[in-house]
Amino acid sequence: MSPDVSEQIEAPRKAMRRHAWEEARRLLLEADARGGLDAQGLRELGKAAYWCGDLRAALDAFERSYAACTAAEDSRGAANVALMLRHLCNNHFRDTAAARGWLQRAEHLLEGADECAEVGLLWRAQGRRAYLQGDPESGRQLLERAIELGRRLGDANLVAMSMTWLGIGLCETGHQEEAYAYLDEACAAAVGGELGPWATGIVYCNSISAYRDAGEFAIAGEWTKSAGRWCQRESITGFSGICRVHRAEFMRLRGAWAEAEKEARVASTEMENNAPTVAGEAHYEIGEIRLRMGDFAGADQAFRRAHELGRDPQPGAAQLLTAQGQGAAALRSLDIVEPGAGLDEVRCLAAKVDIAIEMDDGSGIAEAAAKRIEELTAEHHGLGLQVLAVQARGTVQLARRDADAHRTLRRALKLWQEIEAPYEVAQVRVLLAHALRLIGDAAGTRRELEAALAAFERLGAGPDVARTKALLEETIAPAATAPTVARLTLFFSDIVGSTQLVEAIGDHAWTDLVAWLDGALRQCFASHGGEEVDHAGDGFFVTFKDSTSAVECAITIQRKLADHRREHGFAPRIRIGLHATSANQAGRTLRGRGVHEASRIAALAGPDEILASRETVPTGFAMSAAREVAVKGLSKPVEVVMVDWAR
Repeated sequence: MSPDVSEQIEAPRKAMRRHAWEEARRLLLEADARGGLDAQGLRELGKAAYWCGDLRAALDAFERSYAACTAAEDSRGAANVALMLRHLCNNHFRDTAAARGWLQRAEHLLEGADECAEVGLLWRAQGRRAYLQGDPESGRQLLERAIELGRRLGDANLVAMSMTWLGIGLCETGHQEEAYAYLDEACAAAVGGELGPWATGIVYCNSISAYRDAGEFAIAGEWTKSAGRWCQRESITGFSGICRVHRAEFMRLRGAWAEAEKEARVASTEMENNAPTVAGEAHYEIGEIRLRMGDFAGADQAFRRAHELGRDPQPGAAQLLTAQGQGAAALRSLDIVEPGAGLDEVRCLAAKVDIAIEMDDGSGIAEAAAKRIEELTAEHHGLGLQVLAVQARGTVQLARRDADAHRTLRRALKLWQEIEAPYEVAQVRVLLAHALRLIGDAAGTRRELEAALAAFERLGAGPDVARTKALLEETIAPAATAPTVARLTLFFSDIVGSTQLVEAIGDHAWTDLVAWLDGALRQCFASHGGEEVDHAGDGFFVTFKDSTSAVECAITIQRKLADHRREHGFAPRIRIGLHATSANQAGRTLRGRGVHEASRIAALAGPDEILASRETVPTGFAMSAAREVAVKGLSKPVEVVMVDWAR
């Protein structure tokens, strides 16, 4: 490097040492515009662009650096950049042809070269290729040679990166315990600051992915947290590609839903034009989060986009169908999932168990799915796989009213707690509560439901909050109040897309908006004779003595909100469900199958819609043609209609 060039990149190098990646990139671009960057300077520009999340710019800079090395007859430098380009093309652009080409160029450039770091990096890449081509013996030899060379040269980056690929290869060939030793040592070097940013990112990404695929969710979650601390310390926004998606997945699992969705959305934006299948994985993660929060429209949109990009949207899409009252369709969609997909296949089978039992399955679907999970996980020790098998078995036992169901479900609870997955812990607590009720443990039933409800409320899992509250009310209802049977029209409403709205306008504005909306709705309830039963979050549960009043109230509300949008530019969008039914009434408390039917009908409605059971809407109101939907607890589908409220 000439003195002039060295002076040109000294300032950006200082910025990179401070982890000021944007500043370094700006300074390098300025130097590049003046024609002051040689091969090494262009390589630094590629790294700066990479850590700023601009993958296309990184690719361009590395390609120019390679050309400059070739022009300067720097074979080692050219091979080094070629291997970086192989990594970028393979992992971030899913361009396997280009990745193979760059590896071949590195092989030719290093023919006859003395042992050096570049030769070690080449052995590393060749070792991984051997594993992928079904030759684990050669793959292991090459990776062990790379590790040993790195140790002789004192190159911690080469050692750690080679260890992670050896660990992945050993995982894939069934040598998990030996694999974990390599992965953990490499990650420890990253945590200890022994590696550069490029190597650290590769080590974390490879290790998290390996542990995830092996079902070792607890370990993957711990390294995800460590990677997050490292990113914060290095002022790096995160890893691109599938690495970022896996980070989002473990953030979701640990209950950090807002952060997980943000990470997944960044990944989807980064990868849609570079690696669509990875972007599909990101959209699938978004769908999982939206589903848990009760945003069915948002979940549906995310799952559809994942499917468009090549990611099978199961089991999330089937769980969404079930939440919308279409259990039979959900089971059919899971029947066509291709077997042999490892963790994803087990998750689909676990969803099949839950859906079949929710539909009061009597055909053995749930039992067959649970048995298949046990077969698939028999040789795997990862907690993430084992817990799915245990939970599936406990769920089937509970459906059969097996008195030992609580023992199996306690095992599942303990495993999810070890993984630190609060949503799944709460789900199992609800199942455990049912199992404890089965054996007459009323105090234990209440304790598990209260713990589950607290967790669901902290997470913002709206549908689960509503269901668990209803179960808890049934458990603690005073026996002294004799229930009566009343014929009522039940009204359920909630704001559609409330989470995104809070994020868009802020907490203070959200509080004011909800206060205005609550007042407007309560005024409509009062003027139409409605009695408020419950107000959870941004939703209402109201009863009317006759259907005409309920339908008129719903129409008035939707028209009032539409008028507010025209006059003031904005009003929240709500969905409303109506159902005329008989319910057991004790004071202000309502219970019974009809309440659950009404709630499920409301969940099927979309933004600005009024959805009602067909028999609820009296003659004289405009409505759509009736359609049938499946509702749990009824032997036959329910006919529903859309009430036309537009003037």
